[in-house]
Amino acid sequence: MFPFKSNKANSAAMSASSTKDQAFLQRRLYLAENTPEPIFDLSECGLEQLPPGVLAKCRVFRKTSLLLQHNSLKSLPDLRDLTLLTVLNVSSNLLKTLPDSIGCLVKLEILDLHSNQLTKLPSTMSKLKSLRVLDISNNELSRLPPGVRSLGCEIRAEGCPLLEPLDYKEKNRDSPPASPEHPGATAEAEPDLGNVWERRERMLKELRQEMLDVEERLYELTVNEYEKRDKRQNDNMMNIAQERVELAANLNELILKKEIELSEFRSAGVSTHFEDSGIADRDCVVCLGDGLQLIVLLPCGHVCVCRYCAEKLTVCPLCRQELRTEIAN
Repeated sequence: MFPFKSNKANSAAMSASSTKDQAFLQRRLYLAENTPEPIFDLSECGLEQLPPGVLAKCRVFRKTSLLLQHNSLKSLPDLRDLTLLTVLNVSSNLLKTLPDSIGCLVKLEILDLHSNQLTKLPSTMSKLKSLRVLDISNNELSRLPPGVRSLGCEIRAEGCPLLEPLDYKEKNRDSPPASPEHPGATAEAEPDLGNVWERRERMLKELRQEMLDVEERLYELTVNEYEKRDKRQNDNMMNIAQERVELAANLNELILKKEIELSEFRSAGVSTHFEDSGIADRDCVVCLGDGLQLIVLLPCGHVCVCRYCAEKLTVCPLCRQELRTEIAN
């Protein structure tokens, strides 16, 4: 009876604690979504994993600080979308590794990882160029990724016995010599202006060469376009000239045919501008008389009017060509 009561009491206590954590989490989410402060605070909510949509809300509401300390998180999701984040606090959790996407937080200035179970850090942390404070205290780290020390940030490694002697040596080795005027101060390294000017001249030279290449390519394209246009114009001119030659040949053929017809009329003794055609039973196009003897009009040779109408015409009613008006004796 007693063990059963004890288990029942423990279950009730855990249920009450879970309900309390859920209520606390909902309140934190409400505050994060409805306050203008750039802080998304989900600390001390008893989280074992991040609720769905937290990172999306952090990005949509443009939060720059994400506080997840004092939870039970064992892993972190993909962080590549949190590019506005400047503060990330995941201390006092159960993290053993960090996602490689942490290197995408290019604006991150403070990264608090203390009191976790980290055994190594991702190599992408060397991309955090804006980092000022890195707290990895009380972890199981034995070394730092390459490039992290060159970031120039403050590294706190208390509780990492394998890192502390190394930090001391690196600090003594990398610290600049003291200034002779101020023994307690460190001398600032002067910039190498010669290298700066060499890089500048090299960049200008490469830029000029690229501009020359672009101009040469543009010239080649322009020449090619002009050549294509000239070729199209020449082809069009040749086509037009060929059409003109064909039209002239057809016109000469037509003129020759008409001259042959006129010579035949003259050899037949036709001396006026109209003669009987010998074609009957056709309508005159002028008076519309039917069954009349039609007349051949000269010089066009059309047979379309009767003799009565032909005597009054000066042009052919079909082709409008002027007719001969003289009458031979």
